[in-house]
Amino acid sequence: LVSIKLVHRNQVIGLLVFLSEDKSAFKPDELYLLQRLSYQISIATANIIANEEIEKREAEKSLLLSLSNDMALVRNKEDLARIINQKLKKLFSIQDFTIVALHENKMTTGAYLYDQDDTPYKKKREYVETLFNQFRFEAGLYDIVLNSENPVVFNIDEMMTHKNPPGHIRFFSSLGIKEIVGAALRIGKKDIGILWIQPEQVNSF
Repeated sequence: LVSIKLVHRNQVIGLLVFLSEDKSAFKPDELYLLQRLSYQISIATANIIANEEIEKREAEKSLLLSLSNDMALVRNKEDLARIINQKLKKLFSIQDFTIVALHENKMTTGAYLYDQDDTPYKKKREYVETLFNQFRFEAGLYDIVLNSENPVVFNIDEMMTHKNPPGHIRFFSSLGIKEIVGAALRIGKKDIGILWIQPEQVNSF
C-alpha cells in the first residue's frame, strides 16, 4: 500500500492511495513519479471540489428562490404541507415535521400542521394526538427555541439522562427518535410558532 497526501495551497485535501497484491511492488523511482503526479492530481481534485461547491450553492439558491415563490402562493395548510414535502425536504435532511402555532402569545395545545404524507409512523394522527394531548411541552423548551436566532437541536438520548425527563421526551425516546430540531417561525420580530423537525440522521443539522 502506498499513501500520498494531496496538498493544495498548504492544505491537505485528501489522500491518494495505491494498493498492490505484490510485496515491494513500488520501486523508489516509481514512488518519486507518483509523488510528482500527486501535485497535478491535487490541483485537479481541488478544482473539482470547488466546482461542486459552486454547483451546490447554485442549486440551493435556485431551490430557495422556487421555495420563496411557492410560499407567496400559499393559501391553506395543504399548500404549505405540500411545499414542505416537495421543496424543504430536498434542501434539508427532514424525515418528519410538525408546526405548532403561537396564539395570543401562548402555544396552542395541538399541532397546527403535521406531515401526513411521508412519515415513518403508520398512525400519524394517533401519534400527534398522543404527543399533544397526553404530554405537555414545558414552556422552557419553547423558550429556548423562541429565544434563539438559529434552529435548536435537542439530543433525546442526552435529555433522557436527566432526572425526571419531560413526558414528551420519554415519548420520543419510546419511538426510537434520537434527535429533534426546533426552528422559530417569525414575521419580522414577531414569533408566530415553531417548526419541529425530526432529521433523517443524527447530527445532520
